[in-house]
Amino acid sequence: MTTQQDYGSWLFGLVEYSIASKWIFTVSDMWNWQPKKTTALHYPSVSAVFSHGVSRFSLAFVKQVEGVICTGGICRLEPAFSGFKLGVNTAF
Repeated sequence: MTTQQDYGSWLFGLVEYSIASKWIFTVSDMWNWQPKKTTALHYPSVSAVFSHGVSRFSLAFVKQVEGVICTGGICRLEPAFSGFKLGVNTAF
């Protein structure tokens, strides 16, 4: 996305690898290549997801920029964050 407003211009790349129906591995990077307010920054993410039956377990290392984050159709304002995220989803 190229813009003269807000945080400037961004480039995003994602690689995803799935093994059978149990494992998913992802690596991504969001690069602020023409920043308006800061120096050029990278926001990498690495994650692994394991599915078993009706349960899904995820572990990710994330460096995320402040702003509106949308996941699974739900959008919310989140602060800048760098660290690990652990997730568990199940149905019963």
